[in-house]
Amino acid sequence: MVMEGLTGLVRETSRIEVFEAVRVDSNGIEVKILQYADDTLFFCQPKHQSIKAIKAVLHTFEFLA
Repeated sequence: MVMEGLTGLVRETSRIEVFEAVRVDSNGIEVKILQYADDTLFFCQPKHQSIKAIKAVLHTFEFLA
């Protein structure tokens, strides 16, 4: 339940175009976040804005959890 909140935050930053995910094929499929057990991987374009968005998401998640 708590990790769904993190995914939602990442989805929202992507929706408002602050976070740019990685496209994995020519059909436009994107990977933003992968989670398994207590491991989390973020995938984004190597842009300053995306890195700042991840940092903001993690700070927000810290206060929500």
